[in-house]
Amino acid sequence: MAEVCRSYDWECFKCKVCSVCGKVTEHDGNRMIFCDSCDRGWHQYCMDPPLVPLPR
Repeated sequence: MAEVCRSYDWECFKCKVCSVCGKVTEHDGNRMIFCDSCDRGWHQYCMDPPLVPLPR
């Protein structure tokens, strides 16, 4: 994971943006999915297909 993270600018949790829409997580942080391999994030509704219902 460290090598992958070094290949792009790192972002703290509060600054992370969705890889699809580019919006910050501030208002939709509870709807973000983060990859265990690259640490990038996606809103559940931005994924194709959207991820519904919320995972537990």
